[in-house]
Amino acid sequence: MKKFVAATGLVVLMLGTAGCFGSKDPGTVAASCSFTYQLDGAPELLGSAASFKDSAADALAAGQSTSLATIAATAGWQGAWDRMVIVKKGMPADYLSRVAQTPDLCWSGIPDIDDRWASGGYYVFMRGAEPVQSVKWVSPTEAYFGYTGEPVVGADVVLQSDSSGGVRMDPQQ
Repeated sequence: MKKFVAATGLVVLMLGTAGCFGSKDPGTVAASCSFTYQLDGAPELLGSAASFKDSAADALAAGQSTSLATIAATAGWQGAWDRMVIVKKGMPADYLSRVAQTPDLCWSGIPDIDDRWASGGYYVFMRGAEPVQSVKWVSPTEAYFGYTGEPVVGADVVLQSDSSGGVRMDPQQ
């Protein structure tokens, strides 16, 4: 009887362990996602990405306090969004899901840390747990926004030129 209990325990342990290690299989991970958001080539539902980057560059050059909502409105953007997540090269997808508050969403197209040609990332505009639009940026010329703590900036957060000579806008402390 002891051998039966020990053998049963061993089988249960092996199956449980296999389930944990099996979750690292990309097919398994993709199957657990309710939706996959492709960063590159996503539709411009809010407005022109180029106009947003031009508006951000103008706001940075002006050196005045502003907000993301003002920058987007100046760019002619329309539609609802509440925050922007700054996705950088090599950002782990699980970290992005945590800071974007999208536990059931898979992210595709995060620039690989080992890609020597990739130099930048994406500004992802969110409405709740839904990505609405992504804007590709190139570092350092289009890295307009900084952050403190998590790489998330609210639509109405006041931004100001940073103290390093105005190379980006940071949330006002």
